[in-house]
Formats: sequence, C-alpha cells, structure tokens
Amino acid sequence: MSECPSLKSCAFFKEFERDEKRRLALKGFVRKFCKGPEQEKCVRKKIKAKLGMALVPVNMMPNGSKLSGTSLDTWDKKVLTYLQQNN
Repeated sequence: MSECPSLKSCAFFKEFERDEKRRLALKGFVRKFCKGPEQEKCVRKKIKAKLGMALVPVNMMPNGSKLSGTSLDTWDKKVLTYLQQNN
C-alpha cells in the first residue's frame, strides 16, 4: 500500500512526532491511517478536502478525536459541526 501523500506535511505528525510520550501511539496511527488500509477513513484528510487545510486542527488525530491532554478550544466551529454530522 502506498503512503498518504500528506504524511510528510501533516501538521499533527510534525507537531507530535518528537514527543516521547506519544511516539508509540503515533507509530500506530501512521501504520493504520497513513501507510495502511485506513487511509480513506482519515478524518484529517476528509476535513482538509471539505473545509480546507487551514481548518484542520493540529491536535486532531486521524480518527477525528483530539489528542489526549489537549483541548478542543482551538477547533473551528465548522470542524465541530462536520464531526457531529459525519459520525
């Protein structure tokens, strides 16, 4: 399976890849969503396509959840509405 073309520029991974506490979890997400069978289920990718890259929250995991220990406070209302309508 090919790698997601957005992986190298993905703000989520760029922001948290050096975080020792989260490194193992990030590897799992990369294996599943970025290099594996769940690429088309990546919520970050869906929001980018629907609302634009500028609205994709940095702390949003590929499954659409906020990263543990972070806040939803910075998430745009459009993103929250999209998540409510598409779950």
